[in-house]
Amino acid sequence: MPKLVKIEAVPIRVSLTKPVTTSNKTTETARAFLLKLTDSDGLAGWGEGSFNQTFTDESEASLAADLVAVLEPALLGREPAELIAGLATVHRTLRTRIALRCATSIAVHDLVARHYGIPLYVMLGGLARRSVPTVAFIGNFDRDAAEADAVEAVGRGFSAIKLKVGRPDVAEDLDAVRGVRSRMPAAMRLYVDANQAWTPAQAYAFVGQAVSLGVTLVEQPVAAWDARTLATLGHTAGVDVAADESVFDASQLLGRALAGCTPAAVVVKLLKAGGIDGVVDVLRVAGTLGVRPFVAGMPGDTSVLSAAMLNIALSTPSLPLGTAITPHHSRVDVVVRPLSVVDGQLTVDGLTGSGIGVEVDEERVAAVAC
Repeated sequence: MPKLVKIEAVPIRVSLTKPVTTSNKTTETARAFLLKLTDSDGLAGWGEGSFNQTFTDESEASLAADLVAVLEPALLGREPAELIAGLATVHRTLRTRIALRCATSIAVHDLVARHYGIPLYVMLGGLARRSVPTVAFIGNFDRDAAEADAVEAVGRGFSAIKLKVGRPDVAEDLDAVRGVRSRMPAAMRLYVDANQAWTPAQAYAFVGQAVSLGVTLVEQPVAAWDARTLATLGHTAGVDVAADESVFDASQLLGRALAGCTPAAVVVKLLKAGGIDGVVDVLRVAGTLGVRPFVAGMPGDTSVLSAAMLNIALSTPSLPLGTAITPHHSRVDVVVRPLSVVDGQLTVDGLTGSGIGVEVDEERVAAVAC
């Protein structure tokens, strides 16, 4: 039986197709890393993590140190059937190192599924659907440019747009939303993400007009610590108000519920949850609590992380809000056949073979390595 013999990490920089502006920053290039696990038969599993400072303070230096201090002792020498169990040690030891936990979880699941010759979605319970919708992401505080991006998204067949908001004056956000909405068909969904930018008063002012504006999802309108306001906003009929920066994993979602502050919806990300097993836990708890999940990635994700999330989305029982899996917002990729969004959909046909369903091209990895 083969055993894990090598663990490698490669920091990368991924240029976005367009800069993304939020209430507190503009991002043109995403900082991330790939993780490669190789067994004694030469079979490899790949994972991905992000150095996104909104969610983690991890760095290239911490990655190198944790690989030697934690990953190698926990995983080297294990057989494929033992690797999933070894993840428990990794999660327990790394705790807040969510990016490395995320990458390790993806790579372990990829390697184990490849060893047994099955797609990851089979390992997760089988197909619940053959395709999932994803959003066109607009992160532009210039109103004319945002409206042009909306027209482009309509032309490409997307069924939903996710628009960044969070200006100092919420009236300007409302005007921007009206402009984008005017460029969209009535049946097309419009989501907005404020990234904690608003005061409670501003959030109530916006959410109170959301339905009339045709907005059906508002992400993290208030500060992450203000769980009660977020939960109260979630009682607004006709719009889902979702926790993002305020809820990372299943334990935090349970904690909100126990405190009487259950959010109406939750944004579920591989990075926040620390990997595939963490996302599965969040989805299970959300289902139990009646919280509507929004399965999402981030601009700058390569097809490695996006494929892992696509496998989850294809196999999870309920996707009431669709997804925001985002390989189409990266200018470059690291796989032989990058995932392709066609008419706003990602499909199972975009995945090939076993594991997460994409084959890493190490020459492409070298081109974006830093």
